[in-house]
Amino acid sequence: MSHKFDAKNVAVLDDPGRKEFLNPGAILDMLNLNENTVFVDIGAGTGYFALPAATRVGEVLALDILDEMVETLQSRVESGHITNLIPLKSGESSFPVADGAADVVFMSNVFHELADHALALKEVMRILKTDGILAVVDWKKKETPMGPPVDDRFSELDVIDLLRLCGFELVEIREAGPHHYLVVCSRPPE
Repeated sequence: MSHKFDAKNVAVLDDPGRKEFLNPGAILDMLNLNENTVFVDIGAGTGYFALPAATRVGEVLALDILDEMVETLQSRVESGHITNLIPLKSGESSFPVADGAADVVFMSNVFHELADHALALKEVMRILKTDGILAVVDWKKKETPMGPPVDDRFSELDVIDLLRLCGFELVEIREAGPHHYLVVCSRPPE
């Protein structure tokens, strides 16, 4: 994953205009969330999805590899008196989450940045409950007004192929705005 951080990153992550092309409420509505859900947000950043998820689920574990992002989110959790969101420092392929703890593992704009998809997805499989799902939101593989270079992006089919190679089963593919897709996969039945 990219390890660059500065004030510009936070400004981009928190830009209110971002909701016009990546609406967290609409995307979270596509997932089967309830008050018992344990939601693990991989690459949570400043909490763009983790904060709204906390209003819908029992517990949010918000993981990021950057100390600055974890600290920013921790400050928001404290100032908002949010009791069910826990920001955690993680590695790219090692998550401080117990085996089988997650109902939903969520990645937004992270998949294209992973250095080793197989390692990261093995770790996702470890933390998912037997009936859990992995939800991947990422940039469509086409030119857009913003986002990573097209060559760095994965198409929906590329993501599905990698997920299947790592043992996941496709549940659905959906539009997640004009520039993004949502791929939902599950663990195979035991």
